[in-house]
Amino acid sequence: MNKTVFYNHLVQVTNEVYPLTCNMVTNVLPQPIKYLVKIYVPLPDSGEENSFAELNKRTSTSPPMSAKEVVEFLWKNSAVPIWVNAQVKDYDEHFTYILLECSGQFSKQETDLYHQADGYPPFRWLSPSLPDELLDENDELTGKFDLRWNSK
Repeated sequence: MNKTVFYNHLVQVTNEVYPLTCNMVTNVLPQPIKYLVKIYVPLPDSGEENSFAELNKRTSTSPPMSAKEVVEFLWKNSAVPIWVNAQVKDYDEHFTYILLECSGQFSKQETDLYHQADGYPPFRWLSPSLPDELLDENDELTGKFDLRWNSK
């Protein structure tokens, strides 16, 4: 996978997760997007050749980044995380923040990337955390909610 394809896949997942989340929440989410990156590092002594030692120190969430900054941050010697989950996490008066939770295992092989069926590997979108009281017996959402419902 080249950087342009990786960037385009990030844009595609953003174009899925942002409007879907807007339809689920009562909040007005600003259109400019910033990303927060969290890398889940491999277990110590995993022996994985395709994990990157410099990322083992990155266990906290990054400062907000643009899409281009995300690509530069996650592109390691032509390898990318094997999976990336994208979820609208928060917003302020200027930006909507999408959390990118990433595998600490990286690969240069496109066949190693998860979420092939979604059309933009290694990315997959997730809904925000859902309030139990708005879920029916089939776990279907029955109404809109405040994105920050669980931080109150």
